[in-house]
Amino acid sequence: MSTSVTPPRGLPAPGRRGRGLRSSRLRFGLAYAAAALLAAVAGVGADTVTLTNGTVLSAHRVRVEGSRVILEQSEGRIILPSSAVEAITYTSPLEPANGEGEPGTRRPFDVVGYLTKRFQLQTAEPGGTAPGAAAALLSEGRLDAAKASAESSLRSDPLDLESRLVLAAVALRRGRNSSARDELATILAREPDNPAALVLAGELAYRQQRLDEAIQHWEHALERQADPLLENRLEQARRELQLAGGHESLFNPLFEVQIDGEVGLDLARQVVDALQQDHQELASELGLDSSPRIPVILYPDADFLASTGLSRHVVLGLFDGKIRVPLGGVFRIDADVRSTLRHELIHALVHIKSEGRAPRWLQEGLAQHFEGRSAQLYESELADLLRSGAPVPLASYPYWLALVEFIQARYGAGTIDGILDQLAAGAEADEALSRELGTDFSGLERAWREDLLERVP
Repeated sequence: MSTSVTPPRGLPAPGRRGRGLRSSRLRFGLAYAAAALLAAVAGVGADTVTLTNGTVLSAHRVRVEGSRVILEQSEGRIILPSSAVEAITYTSPLEPANGEGEPGTRRPFDVVGYLTKRFQLQTAEPGGTAPGAAAALLSEGRLDAAKASAESSLRSDPLDLESRLVLAAVALRRGRNSSARDELATILAREPDNPAALVLAGELAYRQQRLDEAIQHWEHALERQADPLLENRLEQARRELQLAGGHESLFNPLFEVQIDGEVGLDLARQVVDALQQDHQELASELGLDSSPRIPVILYPDADFLASTGLSRHVVLGLFDGKIRVPLGGVFRIDADVRSTLRHELIHALVHIKSEGRAPRWLQEGLAQHFEGRSAQLYESELADLLRSGAPVPLASYPYWLALVEFIQARYGAGTIDGILDQLAAGAEADEALSRELGTDFSGLERAWREDLLERVP
C-alpha cells in the first residue's frame, strides 16, 4: 500500500530555481508527515515523484516545502519546483529521531570510520594482529586520546606505521592537511603498497583538488584490495577530472573556489564575497575559531549534473566535503543563490566543528536556524498534532528546527557550541546532550513537548 499526495497547483510559474515563490511550507510539511505516518505502517520502500513530463524519480525520502519538492537521495538532494511535479507517492518509513541510519545527502568521506574498518579486517585476516591502543581509541571516536597514544608509541618506535596511520586519520578529520601529508609520506616511503595509506593519501589529494594524484593513489589501492566505497569515490574523481579541463581556481584564506569557464569570474568573486561574509558570522555563532580551507565548486548546470551523477533536474546545492553549486544561467547572486550558499556553508561548518559527528536532526535544525527560518510558523499545528495523540513527525524539518530553537531558548545560545564540542571529542549524541543539557534526546523531546503545549493554546 502507498499513499499519494499531489502538490498544490496554480502556483505562479517559477523561473530558474523557483524565484519569487514564497508560499507557506507548513501545510505541505504536515501533509507529508501524515502521508509518511500512513506509509510507515505499510513497510519500507522508495518514495517516487512523477513529473508533469512523465518522468518518474525515486528517492529515499521526499519532502515538500511550499513551492519546492525535495528528494533526498543517497547521491544528494534534488530540489524541484512544485509546478514541475504531478504527484508524489510515499512508501518510506519515518527516520529515527536521532537521524541514525539516514541516507540523506551524500556525506563527506569518514576517514576515521574507514580506518577503523581496515583495522578490523586486519584483525580478522589469518595471522592478523589486533590493533594497538591508538587504533582502538580511534575506533571509539576518542580522537584526542588516539592522537596522544599514537604520539607516545612513536616516541618509542618511530617505525610504528599503524600509529602514523592514526595520526594521519585524525589530522584529515580535523582538516590539518599538512600534518596528514607528512604522516602519509612517511608511511608510503616505507610501504608504497599500503592500501590504507593510499586511500588516505588519495583523500587528501582529492580534497585539495589534485584529482590526478587522487585517482593514481586510489587506483593503486584498488589493485591491492577491492573496496566498493573506494570504487565509487574513484569514479567521482574521474568525472570531476573529465570536466576540469576548462576550470580555473580562485583562492582566498577560507575557500578554494573552482570555477568552470562558463561561470563568469565576476560571479565567482561574488560567491567568494558572500561566503566570506557568512563564514565570519557563522563561525562566530558556532564558536569555531578556525577552519581548513573549504573547497567550493561552481558549475554550469550540465557539468554539475555530470560531475555529481545526479539526475538532470533542478539541484540547488550539495555538501559532501565540498560545497557544490550549479550556476548555469546566473549572472549575479540573487536571494536564492545566496540562501543556497549559506545553507551549504552551514553544513560545512557544523561538519568541521563536530568532527563530522553531528546527528542529522542537529545538522538540519542548525542549517534552517541560521538560514533565518523560524519554528514559530509551525507551532500551532505541531501543538494540534501533539494534542490529537498523533505521533510527532520525526522526519519533519520544522520539528528539527523547533528542537534547535528550544535548546537555545531554554539552555542558552552557547549550549549548541558545547554540544558540538562534545561530539567532536568523541561523545555520542545522547552523551553530548546529557553533558550540556542534563538530559538525553528523549528527555529533550519531552521538555520541548511540555513547553510547546504550555505556550501554545
